[in-house]
This record gives sequence, structure tokens and C-alpha cells, in this order.
Amino acid sequence: MQWYNSSLNLIGTFNPNVSDDKPDVLGGTLKLKLSAVHWFTADGKPPEDGLLPPAICAVEGLARAFDVECQTAMVILNIIMAISLLVILLGICLYMKRKYDKKVELTTNYMRSLGLAFDINNANDLDKWEISRECVVINRKLGEGAFGTVYGGEANLPEQGWSAVAVKTLKSDRPPKKNSIFSRKPRL
Repeated sequence: MQWYNSSLNLIGTFNPNVSDDKPDVLGGTLKLKLSAVHWFTADGKPPEDGLLPPAICAVEGLARAFDVECQTAMVILNIIMAISLLVILLGICLYMKRKYDKKVELTTNYMRSLGLAFDINNANDLDKWEISRECVVINRKLGEGAFGTVYGGEANLPEQGWSAVAVKTLKSDRPPKKNSIFSRKPRL
């Protein structure tokens, strides 16, 4: 029964289960006529009673595909994203490596075409290009930059004799980088 607008309305019936041995009610059947119920909420609809709506899984399709709970599906999604990121980074590294190798090969081929054949990865091959100071004559100053001065002169090359060369010197306040092939002391 529901009291509404000064009248009593029947909204359902309850048929109890009673035993002959005990006077207690042992459950029963409740049949409500929900269309007859008047709800005292502002919109006239049944109240939510503070219950939260069922949780929505953001990766429901993935959870169904793997037949797992939502939290496990999120872990799977994170693993898939991490592996994808690693594959993309590996692809970028391989692309950059191939591009660098191609540039080194082009430079090596160009150096060979100029008659300057040496292994670009072997710093000891540069020793054959060093010339002692006694074999170089400096004629005039050509220019000056941030790292040093460039002079024009001549060098007595073993196979070619005297040839015109440019000699670059480093400024004394700018030492070469450590671990550089140019950080070695020049031969005298």
C-alpha cells in the first residue's frame, strides 16, 4: 500500500510462506505493480539510491577479444603499445643507420675518385697524410677563423715534389677535443 494524495493505493501483494510448526514468516513472494507506484523524486522517476552505474570498460572490445577482465585488458593494451613503440624506435634507428652508412660509402667513393684512398674508420690511416714541419714552407696568411689561422704555402710531398698547400693552425686558447684523431701531437 502507498499513501498518496490523501488516499491509499494498492501497489503490490505479498504472499508469505508460513509453516504450521512455527509462526515465523520464511520468505514469500512479492509482486509489485510498478506502474501504480508514485515516486517522490523531483522528476517522478525511481531514485538511484546512491548506487553507481555499472562500470564502463574503455577497452571492452579488447577485453572481449582476449576474454579477460577490464584491468587485464588495460595491461595487455599497455604491453602492445610498449612493443609497438619499441618496434617504431628500432625502425627509426635502422633507417638512420642505413642513411649514415650510405653517406659514408658515398664519401669514401668520392675520396677514392680524388685519389685519396684510405679507410675512413681507421685513424691510423691518416698518419700517411702527415708531413713534418721541415717539409713545409709558409708563404702568406690567407685568412683567420674562430678556431685558427690558414696560411698558403708549399710542401715537399714524397711522390709529387713541391706542391701548393693550405696550412691550418689551431689557436692556442682552443685545445682540440679529447679522443679526437687531431688531438695527437704533430710530428716534428
